[in-house]
Order: sequence, then C-alpha cells, then structure tokens
Amino acid sequence: MGSISYSNAIIPRLDINKERYCSIANGLSFIAGKHPLDTISTSSFIYNPNFYILKDVGIKQIEKPYTHTPRNHLIPPSPPTIFENDVYVCTNALLKLRITLYTGCVVAQNAIVTKDVPPYAIVGGSPARILKYRFNESTIKRLLELKW
Repeated sequence: MGSISYSNAIIPRLDINKERYCSIANGLSFIAGKHPLDTISTSSFIYNPNFYILKDVGIKQIEKPYTHTPRNHLIPPSPPTIFENDVYVCTNALLKLRITLYTGCVVAQNAIVTKDVPPYAIVGGSPARILKYRFNESTIKRLLELKW
C-alpha cells in the first residue's frame, strides 16, 4: 500500500500492488479464477491434490507453464493486479485479477471490472464501461506528466 492510500475493505490477496493516494471503499471483491479454461478439463481433477495421479494430464496436452500452489492447485503464472496512483474504488466493486487501474481512475459502486481502466476514466456497470473522463485530454496529459 503506497503513501496516503487506505482501504475500508478487507483485501485478502498478496498479489496486488497499490500505489499512492488510493481510496478503496467497503466491499471490494475479486473474481475468483480457480478453474483453468485452457487445460484438458475444467474439472477439479486437474488441480485438486486428491486426484494427484492425474495432475499432469492437462499440462502435457496443452504445453503451457503452470505452477503448483502450496495446496497443489494449478494456476498459470501471472502479473499482479495493479492500482496506480489516485485510484478511487467505490463500494462493492468486483474486479478481475491481473488488471491495471491506471492513475486517477474511478470505479463506480457495484461495477464489475473485467479489463484495464484508462487513466482518469470513470467506469461503471456490469461489465464496467467508460462513462466519462474526469478531465479533458490535455489536462490528463499534464497530470500524467507529474509522475506522482
């Protein structure tokens, strides 16, 4: 968590980078992604340690890198979810993992965000879409040049 940032929500993940001046309201959630869609099956036999004898079946078929978590669940390696500077996330937002909320953006209440949010954009809805920008293009450019 960067300087002057705060969260009223419990954030149960360690793979999130939060930069400066972020404000996060209650109820932040993340879309769970335990079932790999690019393996031979979406069934838990692919990643559940109770089916250990079958654990490499899907991996050998698709030839993609996967890692084993401490519980032996298979997850693809991925970048963290990033909150850049001055991000405001309103109440009960639902975010997909591994997206970036760019500097100055706002996520509206109850929004379901499935992709990156551009700088100073205000997004809302299900799935979230850009509703408007906080400032005009030249002001956004000048603000981004400050580099926080």
